[in-house]
Amino acid sequence: MIIIDTRKENKVIDFLTQENLEFKEEKLEIGDLLFVEKNIIIERKNISDFAGSVKNHKVFVQAQNMVNNYKHCYVIIIGSLKDLYFKKVPFSVNQFYGAIARLSSIGVRILQVKNINQYITLSLALNEKLDDNKEIIKLKKLGSKENTNISILRALPNISTTKAEQILENGFKIKLAILNKDQEIVSINKLKNIDGFGKKTIYTLEPYFL
Repeated sequence: MIIIDTRKENKVIDFLTQENLEFKEEKLEIGDLLFVEKNIIIERKNISDFAGSVKNHKVFVQAQNMVNNYKHCYVIIIGSLKDLYFKKVPFSVNQFYGAIARLSSIGVRILQVKNINQYITLSLALNEKLDDNKEIIKLKKLGSKENTNISILRALPNISTTKAEQILENGFKIKLAILNKDQEIVSINKLKNIDGFGKKTIYTLEPYFL
């Protein structure tokens, strides 16, 4: 059974209806799409929504609620950082990858697509292939830090999971950097000046930053 949140999934409803797939509409307290049998919850975010929810920390609260209530948790982002650039939305590459690292450390997988049709296709594929997808099973066996590094690399253009693993297997390490207004690298401890970034959050993010 597929449960679809009634608030913003009209295109998904139209698609499932055309495909004669069984579903029901229901207001979900967490997420936008729930595959009941496999306990998969998916939160859909347009890139601008994602940027906004990172800035107000809402996405991290949502992610924690997802992990607390469901077995398989995904945030699927529709769009790219280029879309934000053209809309003149202030959201840096470091903010983007920092958010991915933090969400991955919570236990939520981040995936990115170009449009709503790809979102629907990917969501259905996750439900169909979860049990026998070797890539997903392999990721589960990795350490949490390595999982996070792979997630960060996969967010880059043209980097698949295989390529990400090859980078790490060849001894390369992934480090993010925080830049100030003068484009100088600063310590992650500078984040303490931002509301919501306490010692625990800084400690969690430290291994991924210069």
